[in-house]
Amino acid sequence: MTPAGAPTWIEVYVPDLAKAERFYGGLLGWKFNDMGEDYGHYSIVMLGDEVVAGAMTMDEGMQALCVYLATDDVRALAGRARAAGGQVVVEPMDIPGQGSMAFLTDSTGAAVGAWQSPDVQFQARNKAGASVWYELMTSDYDAAKAFYSDVFGWDLAPMGEQGLPYQYSTDGEGDDAVAGICDAREIIPSQVHESFWRVYLGVPNTDEAVERVKELGGHLLDGPVDSPFGRVATVMDDQGVMFQLIEA
Repeated sequence: MTPAGAPTWIEVYVPDLAKAERFYGGLLGWKFNDMGEDYGHYSIVMLGDEVVAGAMTMDEGMQALCVYLATDDVRALAGRARAAGGQVVVEPMDIPGQGSMAFLTDSTGAAVGAWQSPDVQFQARNKAGASVWYELMTSDYDAAKAFYSDVFGWDLAPMGEQGLPYQYSTDGEGDDAVAGICDAREIIPSQVHESFWRVYLGVPNTDEAVERVKELGGHLLDGPVDSPFGRVATVMDDQGVMFQLIEA
């Protein structure tokens, strides 16, 4: 079971799900299973026989790869989010047979979901084709740390020296870390201001995956570059969803 505050679900929001299946199927081997009209044609995304994500249709301009964090009480969490300066965009609601969810913006403007369920979560992670890391890129590092500590119960551990540009903290320490907060003031354009979450998807070879992204109609935005955790590239799919690739 995913501990409270840890990433437990990711969702792909795109205008065209069939187009997304072609792209992510060609890149990562994902298969989209339509849940039918009763669920608004929401898709459960599979990697082999494991659940890797969800996907749903969104209007043009709302493309994203979004992160949901686990909670033991989504309604209490929504109250804490408001008290900590966030906004509740989708009020807590029950998904029959699945669990309960809410959708928020944190105190720095980043969209993030909250998901309460003892059973439903992604099964595939930390391998090629699955998500391997999740981080908030924030324009207000101190406010973000306070929000995720107060609202989601994060136990933050600093990585490296603090007080300099590109400060970084993780929820949990070392091998127990599950997600990060990056001081991205020098990265986020000044006209944007708002923070955002990003997801790292594992691939066997980052350079080869970047070429495959281009073949499938996507774009390379940055990299590939070597990091202490693997070779990383920032890419965009053929509908405008941005994500990271990293050698798993």
